[in-house]
Amino acid sequence: MKITTLIIIIFPFILSGQVKKTYPNGKTKITFDTINQMIDGDFKYFYENGNIKAKGQFSKNQKTGVWKFFSLNGKLLSKRNYTNNFDFQTKENIPILNLNNYNYWHINDYDILYKDDFLTLISVNKANEWFFKNNLLLSEIKKYILSKNSEVYNDEEFSRIINLKDSISSIDNIKHFVFKETVFYDSKYQIINRRVLAIMPAEIKNNKIIPLFSIYEPYFREFSESDIILNKLYYNQYFGEVIKLYNKDSSFSSFQKMSPNFDNDNISWFDIKQPFDLEAFYLEKEVNNNLRMKIEPELYINSNDSLNISKKRKPKLKYKLQKK
Repeated sequence: MKITTLIIIIFPFILSGQVKKTYPNGKTKITFDTINQMIDGDFKYFYENGNIKAKGQFSKNQKTGVWKFFSLNGKLLSKRNYTNNFDFQTKENIPILNLNNYNYWHINDYDILYKDDFLTLISVNKANEWFFKNNLLLSEIKKYILSKNSEVYNDEEFSRIINLKDSISSIDNIKHFVFKETVFYDSKYQIINRRVLAIMPAEIKNNKIIPLFSIYEPYFREFSESDIILNKLYYNQYFGEVIKLYNKDSSFSSFQKMSPNFDNDNISWFDIKQPFDLEAFYLEKEVNNNLRMKIEPELYINSNDSLNISKKRKPKLKYKLQKK
């Protein structure tokens, strides 16, 4: 009886499983473990011939421990020891990424190989509990809006500033947020960067997702003193369902902008059926780019060249993620 009771208590709070994705010919492409809808545990990525392409461990959507990357014939090409996605040790010729000095909103444009923008729906569940516990995220947003230099917009494109200082106190019981996110591959550090650009409290009425207003996340980040929220945002440790996709990736001919009314039906272009599929998709792109930089370096500007070029250019060309 005690054992049965224990299972009933624990099961709703810890949801784990293994995900397997295959190539068109049915052979295994990727396998990974999940806990509470985040990648957590073993991750293996295979070539079509069955050989391992990359393998390592995840902890709450972050690479951790030793990761190995292999050639098609099984040769070990590189090995990295990760603390998290942005902190790793390697013998490769990659500059050390110091998070304290890494101004990730100002990236050299010639280091960006591609960029995708999308909206994700963040709702109440185990992975997102810290955003909603005691209305933590909404409370921080309210403080930001009531501060002296805050800016609030009518949509995720930051097209028009609106004044909510007199009415923000009446907005309560928010159970959904929409994040506008951007993902880009930084060839200098050979990592995927995923960043939140906008945070929008939202309501769902008649199956329509209705953002109430938008704040620019980098400004909010400078203001907020909540380490919990900032860490969850920075390390993408949340569960988000893709509801809108912006930029077409040339390798996917059917990839197209979704309806502006935020309908979230038939999202399958990237085989993204669960939020962890998004993480897996971009990890796949990161692994493939890392291997190409190792096997076909002539396709890319290497790290040293990039650093030298940045010193010679006056003024420096910058890729800046900012509101319009």
